[in-house]
Amino acid sequence: MLTIGDCVVVKLNPEHNVQGFSCQDKNITNFIKNKSQNFNDELLSITYVFIHKDDPTEILAYYTVSNDALVIHNLPRTRKERVAKNIPFLKRYIDTFPAIKIGMLGRHERKLVKGSGPLIINHIIGWIVKENTFSACRFIVVDAHNVEPILKMYSNIGFQLLFSSETQEKEYFKIAKEKHLETRYMFYDILPFAKQYKTMLAENNQH
Repeated sequence: MLTIGDCVVVKLNPEHNVQGFSCQDKNITNFIKNKSQNFNDELLSITYVFIHKDDPTEILAYYTVSNDALVIHNLPRTRKERVAKNIPFLKRYIDTFPAIKIGMLGRHERKLVKGSGPLIINHIIGWIVKENTFSACRFIVVDAHNVEPILKMYSNIGFQLLFSSETQEKEYFKIAKEKHLETRYMFYDILPFAKQYKTMLAENNQH
């Protein structure tokens, strides 16, 4: 199997072999095969693919991103404070924070090694920080699949659950108590990473 280090990342185009992609999650597979190009064309999301350096058509992993917002005006006070605690000024006047949403994310189950998820997510964070110059973005948000390994993966990277319990999240999104919560809403503050990146650039420019 290949690793992320064997890949380059490009925007999805019609030359890519979407039909050859296979993931354990059928929804992830179905999206890349049947919906991704339409979402690109309709400006609903952009799909980026990891391809092998020597085979520019085979998709080894992919993710989608779109503009979003982290809205806090109708959140409980403790939730508002969790989101805005690191914003020192004007936070009482701001109730919607600019964000980018990670939509679909998956790897080819037979071509890319297991454990690639954190590397893909860190790539996304780095890409957002580097490109965060034309329009401001403070947070990354994701509806993470509600299974322990996925939630733990995002948590280890630095994502936080917006709601501490599934009960609170169901109440907020008006989901019936008896229904299983398929995803958990998580957010990531990119400012600390952005500051590190800016410091690194400044140090490199001095040499």
